[in-house]
Amino acid sequence: MSGKQLCVVTGASGGLGGAILRQVNLLYGREAHIVAVSRNPDKVKENCRDFSSSVDHVSVDFADKTNLLSRCEAVFRLCEGVEFRRVCLYNNHADVGDVSRLVSDMDNVDVLQDYFFLNVVSFQILTTAFLKSFPGIPHVAVNVSSLAGVKPCLLSPTTARARQPG
Repeated sequence: MSGKQLCVVTGASGGLGGAILRQVNLLYGREAHIVAVSRNPDKVKENCRDFSSSVDHVSVDFADKTNLLSRCEAVFRLCEGVEFRRVCLYNNHADVGDVSRLVSDMDNVDVLQDYFFLNVVSFQILTTAFLKSFPGIPHVAVNVSSLAGVKPCLLSPTTARARQPG
């Protein structure tokens, strides 16, 4: 794999992450080594069976706060000892939450903290582990999220339905 491009794609079992995974394979083909990260590695394997790129499948639940940094570092240790010409992270594992709830019903601090952890903190932890794992190698980190991850908007569970029903 020496001289290949490493592409790490989170949320790779479907949706936007699955589309990114397919595009990376089409764009780089045999010149890429892909690490597909999701909570559902069986679905990722199914999606990747006809790929020309080499693919490792890793199961990580970014909502699980237990040892998240260690689990992120383990993803990148899969590639130790391999020389890459460039490394790319396509970080797409967010969740918009329950948009059917009214703001007046969002009083559970644990739910709000879990949402913030998944959509903001885990992105930072994964990006930090990525950058530390590949010093001196040209890199690109793309953190994909809805606007709900960075500012209040109609998709945020805390502002989704601020008006009173009726």
